[in-house]
Amino acid sequence: MIGADTELTVPDTSAGDAALLLRTMPAQGLGAVVELARARGVETARIMAAAGVSTQRLAGRITVAEEMAVLGRLLGEVDDVELGVRAADCYSLDLLGPLGAVVQSADTAGEAVRIFLRYLGLSFTHFHVSLEDREDVVALEFRSAVSLGCLYRYYLLRDIAFALNTFREVAPALTRQGLAGVDLVFDPPANAGWLEGQLDCPVRYSRPCSAVRLHRGALEQPLPHANALIRRELEAQCRRELADMEAGSGLLGAVRRLLATSPGRTPGETQLAEFLAMTPRTLRRHMARTGTRFRHLVNQARSQRARELLETTRLPVSAIAEQLGYAEAAPFIRAFRRWTGTTPARYRKQMQSASGIV
Repeated sequence: MIGADTELTVPDTSAGDAALLLRTMPAQGLGAVVELARARGVETARIMAAAGVSTQRLAGRITVAEEMAVLGRLLGEVDDVELGVRAADCYSLDLLGPLGAVVQSADTAGEAVRIFLRYLGLSFTHFHVSLEDREDVVALEFRSAVSLGCLYRYYLLRDIAFALNTFREVAPALTRQGLAGVDLVFDPPANAGWLEGQLDCPVRYSRPCSAVRLHRGALEQPLPHANALIRRELEAQCRRELADMEAGSGLLGAVRRLLATSPGRTPGETQLAEFLAMTPRTLRRHMARTGTRFRHLVNQARSQRARELLETTRLPVSAIAEQLGYAEAAPFIRAFRRWTGTTPARYRKQMQSASGIV
């Protein structure tokens, strides 16, 4: 457990990908952690208020930034080992939508793992996960993708416990016969016996890389719900979702979200910084490192949003201009011509002709 007087090192979100903080996830896992902390005597209402997250949010979806804000305060008072393992029990493949479904439609356990890794960006992990051959086993290795600070051990145990739970759900024979054990990079915690009992497998500590180790041949275990037709359809959906996610990532994605959620207002640097849970100074440093100019970012987001509205709605050009923060249609039309080489009306007509809409 991290002592209450320990100085916690929170994740360095200024240097990481800001899109990570904007991603949303089901709040069940965090809700279970908050309940466990409350049962341990922690004043969770105070923790939630300090993190700026209302308890009502725990019934739906929250952002990664909100989850980290709550966890960073809880881990000063409650054991992170227990919290991580308990949180994993609140996640299931069903929460992952098409990714969870396509994994279950695979022919073998090995194919299920490879499919999951192919679309890892659709999951909730903050780790690079890979399947590696070792001398005596095959290992599902977990390596840090971003700096997690004091939250590292919590997230690592959550994800490893989730992997074990998933194996046991999807391929029970694999875990009975093929699971060799778990490797962890950190030293044995005070409750190591409890942890090993919860993971229900041998655990080795102070290893070079954290991993779930499987005996060779274990991944050849057939899965009971294999279906090639469903798998192809679900993989296509996963590809589309991953492409959409990547297209909306980073600072540009954040500005697009602001334009969509605050029609009629042009976001400024201060508003964008607040949206990303960072200071304006940190935002400016981040843009300087990436060579990004704020005005160019806003124009890109406006251009993408304008084309989206022209293609998918029947809103008049004046209404689209207003949504994008223009006082009148004329400056929007001039800007759109500069972005695309044509007017909004001609662009909409071209898109309708291309799609067969009269």
